[in-house]
Amino acid sequence: MQNLRHPRGFAALISVLIICAILVSITLAVGLSSFFARADLLDAEGKAISRNLARGCVDAAILRLAKDGSYSPKGERIAVGDRGCRIESITYARNNVLVTTSAEVNGTYTILQAAVREKSEAQRMKPAIPIFTVLDVAEITEAP
Repeated sequence: MQNLRHPRGFAALISVLIICAILVSITLAVGLSSFFARADLLDAEGKAISRNLARGCVDAAILRLAKDGSYSPKGERIAVGDRGCRIESITYARNNVLVTTSAEVNGTYTILQAAVREKSEAQRMKPAIPIFTVLDVAEITEAP
């Protein structure tokens, strides 16, 4: 009967419960942080792939411009394997041509704008394929 009036071990039981709760919360925090780090890595990989696809579309647009100086796409899709990109627009200015391309990979989008200009005679080399104009990317920026 005397044991019921003065319970022993209550403080130890509460201490064990608190320590278990702390350990469970630390384990959950570490597990979730690694899960989110994995998602961040996948987003970064998707962004790199979409940036390279959009850059490939810039090169495709340059090739088409070199063959046909009046080339004007309206969202033309370029297939690259099972993925692809779009040549959104080509805007003609005085000495430059502004090429806008886009690509999307797993919900990650990249829009590139490249200022393309004709190479000067001193910069030209004999191309491996016969084209009429030698073009060079003067500046390329990623649109927000």
